[in-house]
Amino acid sequence: MNFAKKTMSFALASVMVASSLLTGTSALAAEKKVITPMTGTSQAIVATVKDNQVNGNSYYSFTPATTGYYAVTLASKPIYKSTDGTYSANYTTGAERVDQANVSISKSYNATTNEFSENVAYVSAPQSYSIDWTQASASSAPVETKGYYDALETVQLTGGHTYYISAYTSSESNLVSGSENHIIGSATLKITPSDFYVDIQEKTVSKKSFNNSEDKNITTPVAYVSYVGAAKDVVVPNFVNNTIPVEKFEGSNNEKITSLTLSPNVKSVDGLSDIKTLASVNLANVEKIESGAFSGCSDLNNVVIPASVKTIGESAFSGCSALSSVTFNEGVKKIGRYAFYNTALKAAVLPASVVSIGNYAFGYVESFNTNTADPYDTTNVLADGFVMGGKSVEAANYAAINGIAYYDMTKGCPHAYVVTTVPATVFAKGKKISTCPLCGNTITKSIKKKTFKISSLKAAKKALTVKAAAQAEMKGYQVQYSTSKKFKKKTTKTVKVATKKKLNKKIKGLKSGKKYYVRVRAYKMNGKKTVYSAWTAKKSVKVK
Repeated sequence: MNFAKKTMSFALASVMVASSLLTGTSALAAEKKVITPMTGTSQAIVATVKDNQVNGNSYYSFTPATTGYYAVTLASKPIYKSTDGTYSANYTTGAERVDQANVSISKSYNATTNEFSENVAYVSAPQSYSIDWTQASASSAPVETKGYYDALETVQLTGGHTYYISAYTSSESNLVSGSENHIIGSATLKITPSDFYVDIQEKTVSKKSFNNSEDKNITTPVAYVSYVGAAKDVVVPNFVNNTIPVEKFEGSNNEKITSLTLSPNVKSVDGLSDIKTLASVNLANVEKIESGAFSGCSDLNNVVIPASVKTIGESAFSGCSALSSVTFNEGVKKIGRYAFYNTALKAAVLPASVVSIGNYAFGYVESFNTNTADPYDTTNVLADGFVMGGKSVEAANYAAINGIAYYDMTKGCPHAYVVTTVPATVFAKGKKISTCPLCGNTITKSIKKKTFKISSLKAAKKALTVKAAAQAEMKGYQVQYSTSKKFKKKTTKTVKVATKKKLNKKIKGLKSGKKYYVRVRAYKMNGKKTVYSAWTAKKSVKVK
């Protein structure tokens, strides 16, 4: 994402619009400067805009305490409107007609020339939109219902800097010409810190009349938002200002995000590439995952593609090196090329709804040419053991073209088990794990602990020598010897031998003519804890 580019283009547009308004016949005359620092945890201001004034003055100033993004909202509604949503001609003095109010925020003000400069935001009047278009019966006329949504812009402000707010309303003594002769009322301006950069768009939906004889385009506002806050766990809201649905999430410049939860209204997601910490994603009701949306998110290991998703763009999850599990629900239709390229996937199970799969979308990883020093000399190779399955004809075709094993799952999973063995040691049991990469079914069988034995036990004069083979993971041995066959405590002694090599221990000071029983066990360290193997079978020898 390029936030700088978006902010710059917005600021330039703001300067052009505001300057045209402030240099005309309705330019403001400076009367009074009001300094009101933003204080408290909310860091928010509320002002009233009415008749070319802000809070009763020709301009208003404020100083944010912290640097960051702020939502500038101009909230207002018309009081009078007819049943079809149009304005009534029966306005009286003081009636609220606020869709003529506009506000400009500038970084500088010259009291001598009465000029505002370095405009950072221009908030136009609240906009009307069509809520619905209905027809009660075939004989009645269709009725259009209109509404208003608050004007909103997002702007980056610098803490400690003083900004200037100027208001602009309609000319001609604040009257609107024509049959709708009414007076402009007031609007509420709010400036509050925001974790989201908001871009208001208009969405057009076609609706039909009662008998489908006539189409009507209904235009409603939707919000495209980007996250500009510092939180690690991000939840994208359902609405902006509680009225405008958030339809697209355009990403973030926060590289510390660990989890993302989209709201049910969000239909498109983009702009999260190379966020290395992102490990969890809830896609909710998303319909389109844009090209490159999550590419390079190396901590992302599991993704569920909901039934609402219809399109997965090119390279959407490319380079997600830890991504080992993707669940596709019935509904997805198009999967772009390189969509799951260079991931840890061992299988892809696709539903019957899939009708298009781009080149290198599944099964391929990047391989570097070891015969050259050029870091860009790479090729695409099939990942070892990658398989595909499901109910999609397109998936079967893709597998056949690319030489990938395919399993038809229309009657259930055939279980293409892959066996992994965890070797047993003298300290722990082993495992034989059979896992189906298609459905995840796992069968685990235990492998007994390994045992070892005393390889040699020889007597000498008042001594004996015991030998045993070295064991994996071991730190050393314990040797027990006793004149008791049952190794009773009073007659048993233990010797520790700290070596990772084979055991060759001579024990001296024994009684001549006595029969000694000997057993051995290995030990290893697990942190500060000592872990022992089982004792070997005992052996005996008569000391000389």
